[in-house]
Amino acid sequence: MTAWHVTTEKALKAILKEGIVPNLGPRSAEAGEKDPLVYLFPDSESCENAVTNWLGEAFDEYEKICAIEVDLHGLIFERNAGFEITLRETVPPSRIMRIVDLDEESTLGRKERLSSTPG
Repeated sequence: MTAWHVTTEKALKAILKEGIVPNLGPRSAEAGEKDPLVYLFPDSESCENAVTNWLGEAFDEYEKICAIEVDLHGLIFERNAGFEITLRETVPPSRIMRIVDLDEESTLGRKERLSSTPG
C-alpha cells in the first residue's frame, strides 16, 4: 500500500536525509492537534483534492509544494475520517517511491502527474 504526503520543496532536503518525521507543524497547531504525527493521504485523488482546496490554501502562495508517494508496507498506521492516514513513527527515506512537483496551476495536469506510473 502506498500513500501521499504533501510538503514544501524547501523541506525535501531534510526529508530525503531523515525521512518524514512526526511533527507538530504550523498546520497541525492551527488544527488543534496535540500529538506529533506524520499525515498522509491514502491515494492520489484525495491528495489532489486537498491540495486544490483546503490544504493548498494553508501554504504561502510563493511556497513550492510537492507530494511524496511512500510505501507503507509493514508500517503501523491509522486511518482517520477516510481521507487521512497518520503514523506515529518516522517514514524512512528508503520508503519514498517518488516525488511529484505540485507547483502547477492546472488541476488536470496535477491529476495526470499524481496518477501516472513512475518512469
